[in-house]
Amino acid sequence: MKKAKPVVFEYLDAYQYLQDYYAFRKKLDAGFSYESWAVELNFNSRSFLRMMIYGKKKLTDKVVEKTPVVLAAILKVSEEVLLEGLAVLHNLKLIELSTTGKWSSQVDAFRVPDNKGSLNLRKFHEKSLREACQAFDYPKEVRRYKSLLLPMTLDDYEVFNHLLDDFAKEQMARHNPKTYSGRRLFQLNFNIYPVSESLEKTTE
Repeated sequence: MKKAKPVVFEYLDAYQYLQDYYAFRKKLDAGFSYESWAVELNFNSRSFLRMMIYGKKKLTDKVVEKTPVVLAAILKVSEEVLLEGLAVLHNLKLIELSTTGKWSSQVDAFRVPDNKGSLNLRKFHEKSLREACQAFDYPKEVRRYKSLLLPMTLDDYEVFNHLLDDFAKEQMARHNPKTYSGRRLFQLNFNIYPVSESLEKTTE
């Protein structure tokens, strides 16, 4: 079966897109390599490109010159499509264009609406859960699993969600350093869902 070309707009994780795109190109051409890709993207180092793709180096303005032509080449989309995407982010006030023509982020983080039926959001959470399962083999010093079964009413559930949101905001504020030097990125997933039907009320 022919592998479909990855579509950048179906991804919420830029690194995963780059990994899948590399695998796609490699499938089409066995001679395709990080070295040849680095040449295409005007990168000086193939090892640096590989580290960036796997998240060991960050995608920053020091790595990529933020012009539509260069970004379009990296994402393998037309410049027109890229400009449309930049316009959307600009309208959402997530990015800003400087007087020198350079795009920059205006927020450290933003919330993605939990829209039922969103294919992109579903793929993101599926990937996160797969990675969480794979992390089970990590040393216990750097990973932890905890599961609870809680009998709750719908009111209890709403209160729990509010408390969970407060906890998440507290941790984001606590772990928001000015520099990432000496730090390691950890991912925390919250999942809550019913595992039984509602029991009928009984009189005592």
